[in-house]
Amino acid sequence: MKKLILWLIHSKLPMLGRIYAAIFNKKGYYTFSGWGLTTTSSYPPWVNTIKDKKNIHNIFLEIDQDLKERIKNKKFFSTENRHFTKLSEHYERLEYLKWRHYILFITSLYAAQYTKSKNKTFVECGVGDGFSAYYAINALKKKKIKFKCYLYDSWSSMKKKYLNQKELRLFKDNKYDYLDFDLVKKNFKHDNNVNFIRGYLPQSLKLKKLKKISWLSIDLNSAKPTVAVLDHLYKKIEKGGVIILDDYGGSGYVETKLAVDIFFRKKKSIVFQFPTGQAMIIKS
Repeated sequence: MKKLILWLIHSKLPMLGRIYAAIFNKKGYYTFSGWGLTTTSSYPPWVNTIKDKKNIHNIFLEIDQDLKERIKNKKFFSTENRHFTKLSEHYERLEYLKWRHYILFITSLYAAQYTKSKNKTFVECGVGDGFSAYYAINALKKKKIKFKCYLYDSWSSMKKKYLNQKELRLFKDNKYDYLDFDLVKKNFKHDNNVNFIRGYLPQSLKLKKLKKISWLSIDLNSAKPTVAVLDHLYKKIEKGGVIILDDYGGSGYVETKLAVDIFFRKKKSIVFQFPTGQAMIIKS
């Protein structure tokens, strides 16, 4: 009841809601809170949707719910959440990441619609457990778009020679050495159009010759491999294609942002940062 009253105060009189929160030391009513992003006066796009199954925001909610069901039925595994003992903890993590997953979902649909190739090529460099890829891939499947997806990762600890001094301090504890390649393959075992390329980037890009790319996601947590991947793949991005950078605006990845800005300062494309810290480039 208290939550309902607080929501009514905030929705009808938002300033009064903030004053109430300040006086009583309450969090107040948040329309979204996760990954360092909190909104109080604007709703996420998947809220207040029209009653139409074809509406893209409802499709996003379907994918999100499908993933929750797969986690519940032990058909999707997460080594990153390996310490979670309750199903509710997995669900809370998904809610926490929801804005980031929505951006991956919506940009994948944009790339599919505005690139000319009949069979779309989607590439992700830095896959982890495959959550990001799951939203992008299922967006295409729901819209019945033909595609091939190539997932690049070492699925092991980061190599020191690819890290600068600040990154070495950040990843001094062999971060990502817990990732399990076999579990990730199980997460996509029914997707015949998903291909796994295991190895350290950018060297592993040589293992598969890609011609045209509609959508490219880069989540490598380090400046040197990020720019190396851009050097290798940017020319292969189709006109209207999308690049998503996961770490661009993160407080721990200033070097990555600076390196990306240097890369794009002579390109016609614009780097557009989202409040989530992600950034999008549309190939012109």
